[in-house]
Formats: sequence, structure tokens, C-alpha cells
Amino acid sequence: MSGRRLRGRRRAARVAAADGVAFAAVIVVAVVVCSCGPDLSLLAARQVAGFQEIIASGAVHVAPSGSDANPGSPSSPKATPEAAVAVAARLIERGDVTALEVRLAAGSYALWQTLAVPAGVTLLGGYDPVTWRRDPAQVSLLDLQAGGTVVELTGHGSRRLAGLTMRSAAAQTVIGVSSTGADVVITGCTVDATAGRAESVGILIDGGSAVVDANTVVFGGADDYSAGIAVMDATARIRNNVVTDAAGPGSTATGPSVCVHCSESDVGLLNNTLHGGRSPDEALVLLAGAQAEVINNILLGSGACCGIRLTGDGGVTALRSNDFLTCTEPILRSASGDEYGTVGEVEAYLGSVASSNLADADPFFADFPGGDYHITVNPVAGVDLSAEFTADRDSVPRTLPWSIGAYELD
Repeated sequence: MSGRRLRGRRRAARVAAADGVAFAAVIVVAVVVCSCGPDLSLLAARQVAGFQEIIASGAVHVAPSGSDANPGSPSSPKATPEAAVAVAARLIERGDVTALEVRLAAGSYALWQTLAVPAGVTLLGGYDPVTWRRDPAQVSLLDLQAGGTVVELTGHGSRRLAGLTMRSAAAQTVIGVSSTGADVVITGCTVDATAGRAESVGILIDGGSAVVDANTVVFGGADDYSAGIAVMDATARIRNNVVTDAAGPGSTATGPSVCVHCSESDVGLLNNTLHGGRSPDEALVLLAGAQAEVINNILLGSGACCGIRLTGDGGVTALRSNDFLTCTEPILRSASGDEYGTVGEVEAYLGSVASSNLADADPFFADFPGGDYHITVNPVAGVDLSAEFTADRDSVPRTLPWSIGAYELD
């Protein structure tokens, strides 16, 4: 595992990003306080009024049609996420507010360095630039031109990312979201980390705590290491995500690939759909000294790829209501290399019940040969999220209640 290299690159990125935020904040303050002439005085008054509007609305607004000379109010949005985050950070630092949202209108935003999001700032995408109402169909793209880490969350304190699309230009290491020591919620985002040549990581959680919910993560193809979601020394709840290794079995990449990699962590994997695995040595879920609940997931791998691999003192505290589709040999590989390919073998190894972990043989699922996971009757017992997800991925209403995977296979 290349954890040291990732940590070193994150530190360098944090320094560069912090310098950029400080520079942007200086520009904003300079515009406010300068009184060199009538025009600047007028601008300063406009900025003060805009800041009051920001504080009243609880948010800094950004739109592709805006200007960074604007204060960031709904009527005068900024043009770049960097400038908006700098204003939010400054107002929090001054004590005007304890937290602020940065609201991004739909559109594409070119980033030239990592976007560092400080404590107290919530970054939200998908807004209409006229009404400033959120629409999940609208895309707010953070497009990193220089390559590397797109969004970085460092230090203690809470942060939230929601409704964003993130991608990076090609680089040795590409990370969609990196969180170090923070308490974060990442929800409803689309993360593309496939441009990493040596390392490709969709979401990296290093310390702190995280809820990673309802995201689409695409990764893979790196020569040293690829992971959709990596969790190190943290507490995380990973639920309702679709995680896909885009490189696929035909990839010539030499590095290991895993959809969810957890090291020395306490993790819950609930209602995810994981696609990946290129070789018998790989797994969809790798637990390296981590303890995890694995419930209601669809795990779709290559025929040779195992579902869950344990290393060190990693363990599974709950395993039920999963579909180990096309990776049923084995379902689980222990730290000693022993393989368990049936539910009975897994139960004997864990010393606990691991019920209904072969949903492809379960009559509760309709039209399995056609790859169809439209639920027709009450499925096997597990976490019931029926009220939160009433339709499948292609908008077909589900017959309630249902309870497996983030989405059906198709």
C-alpha cells in the first residue's frame, strides 16, 4: 500500500492550496478597505452590503457568469470556487458566522490547484443561477487542470460536500476528495479519478470520521495502486454508493485495485454496489486491520476475484443480505489465505450467521438471467431503506419494501 506517498503528496498540496486561499482572502480584504477614490469607495460599500447579504443568506454564491470582484451574494455571485471559499473562510475566521455554505450554480469550474475547504464550510453544487434552487439534474463540475487532488479537507472540524462532480487532468497521483483528520459528510457526488497514472483514489479518508453516502465513484487503471474509497485510521459509514473500477479485466495496469480499502478503521458498508476485480489476487473489499459490517451490498467482480479479503487482524463483524455476484469463489479470503466459497463455510469461519449472501439464487429477485434487480416482493432481512429509495436507477418504481444494494445491476 502506498500510504506514505499519498500522505506526502497531500501535505504538499495542502501548503499550495493554503497559500492560494490566503492570497485570495488578501485580495478580498484589500478591495473592501481601500478608499483610494470614489469608484473604490463605491465598490467597498457594495462589498459590505454583499457581505451582509451573504451572512443573512448563510451562503457565498458562485456562477460561471459571475465575477470574483463581486461579493458573492445571490445577486452578485463570484466566478470561482476558490474566491468563494476564501470569503467564507474569512467571515468564519472574523467571527461573523460559525459556518457558511458555498453554493455553486450549474456549470464547469476550472481549478488550477487543489481546492482546500476549511472547517465550517459546506460546498454544494447543482444550483440554478437565477432562482438559486438546487436541482439534482444540474451538474457543477470541479475540473482540476493541473492534476492531483481535486478537493482537500484538512484539520479538525466538520465539513460537507454535496452534489458536486469532480475530475482531474492526468497526473501521477489523482485523488477526487482527500480528508485528513476532519469530520466529513460526502453525499450525492460524482468522482472520476481515472486519470491517475501511478495512483488512482476516488475518496480518501485519513483519520477523523466520515459519512460517504449516495456517491458515484469511478477509479482504476493506475500502475501502483487504485481504490474507489480508501479509509485509514478512521470511523466511516459507507452507504448507498456505486463504486466502479473503470479499467476492467482487460486493463494492462500492474497495480492492485480494490473498490473499498479499509486500514485500521471501523467501517460500515451498507447498500453499496461495487464493480471491479481484475485478477485472483484482488478483492472488491480489502480489510487490513479494519473491522467492518458488510450488509445489503451487491458485489460484482470478475469470476476469479474474491468478495472480501482480510489481512492482518481485519475482521467482519456482520455479513448478511449481500449478493456476491460472479465472485462466489471465494466469498471471503482470510488473512492466512484460506478461502471460503459458500455461506456455510463463511458462517463457520466467522462463528456467526451470514444469511442469504447469494441473492442471485434468491427467488425474491426478478429476471435474474437478464441482469434485472427490480424488486418484486419483500427481500431478505436487512437494513430497510425503502422510504429513501423508492425507484431503481432507471426510474422504475420499486415494490416496497426492498433492501439490497445501492441500485440494481442494470
